[in-house]
Amino acid sequence: MHDKALTRPARSGPVPNKIAPHACAAGTSALVIDDDEFVCRTVAAQLRSAGVDDVVAVSDGLQAVQLLNQGGPYSLIVSDLSMPRFDGIQMMRLVAARQPRAAVLLMSSAGAKLLSSAEALARSRGLRILGALPKPVSLEDLRGVVTRLKEGADKASWNTATPAPTVAELRAAVNGEELHVHVQPQLDARTGALHGVETLARWNSPRHGMVPPASFIAMAENNGLIDGITESMMSKSLAACGAWRRAGLHTRVSVNAPISSMCSLVLPDTIVAIAERHGLEPNQLTLEITESGLMRDPVRSLDVLTRLRLRDVDLAIDDFGCGYSSLQQLKHMPFNELKIDCSFVMAMLKDAESRSIVKSSLALCRELGLRSVAEGVESRAHWDALLELGCDVVQGYYVAKPFPVEQLPVWWQRQGPAFRR
Repeated sequence: MHDKALTRPARSGPVPNKIAPHACAAGTSALVIDDDEFVCRTVAAQLRSAGVDDVVAVSDGLQAVQLLNQGGPYSLIVSDLSMPRFDGIQMMRLVAARQPRAAVLLMSSAGAKLLSSAEALARSRGLRILGALPKPVSLEDLRGVVTRLKEGADKASWNTATPAPTVAELRAAVNGEELHVHVQPQLDARTGALHGVETLARWNSPRHGMVPPASFIAMAENNGLIDGITESMMSKSLAACGAWRRAGLHTRVSVNAPISSMCSLVLPDTIVAIAERHGLEPNQLTLEITESGLMRDPVRSLDVLTRLRLRDVDLAIDDFGCGYSSLQQLKHMPFNELKIDCSFVMAMLKDAESRSIVKSSLALCRELGLRSVAEGVESRAHWDALLELGCDVVQGYYVAKPFPVEQLPVWWQRQGPAFRR
């Protein structure tokens, strides 16, 4: 039985003007902002039903401004876009300044195009966007949002009441044993066979718990620590791959390469040396590179990438469609894999424009002879739609959430048969 979407009864009285106590560190708290009092109440009730511990709902934009300036921290902020006294775009600007660690859900009846633009703007401000939903918003949609919100370990979130980690703490983590490798499997879209895994850096700090990569990677790049993290991740990932193969599980690994690595002329030799150390061929490794990162020094990047391909390392252009020079990169850079950004894949079942972007990207892959990988596959329906469009490899929460690297053989033995065709 499906949950019903919001339906509008007669208007009720004003939303109570109160500031509820916030949840403890282990809980979740939400601020709902919508000038329609009924929508405000209903979304708040649905969030509580979906598992949010503490919800504050306000139907006045200026009151929300006061709460954002003085209250919090909030785990989740749900905001309408069209509000007369302080609209949703202004609200996101304030959230980025006052509550930057909060996750955000946007909702609006203004149309998919405007909602997509608002989502892109919020992401560009560094906000963690859990969704941008058209009204009416269903309980099923909100439950999905709350699930993503509460996946703190998988998203490597930490207690917002704890001070941010310092550079000294990160340096100690790089030199010690606090950095760990998690993996997310990638499956062949047609057969369900294990194509490979993407490896993900996790920092388990004694003081802060699991620290988000988005927080410590930028810190590492700005303080000369990123090369140490990259080499550690590369070594641990390839060591795990070698161990899997010796145990009879033949697969490959994909490692995210930071922007600065693309300007390191010694990177190809370093990678080959690490692979040889663990008894692997370089073609068992894929480097994932964001397209925007290549524009800092395109000549040097082309030098590095070409030498990597000469040594048989696979190269994937990551988050395709989110940069500014996608077609130029595909023409000149020697990529042999394209990863479609999860935001398009997750929205493709309900949003025609996102589906068109995915379809066009897959057609481009076929024309250019690139392997296609779709991130953000959250349901069998996503998988089936991608298979119909000709996608090669799928990755996402429907297959598996990220888990510690040593668990892969057991996971594949237990879960693999369910995906094989």
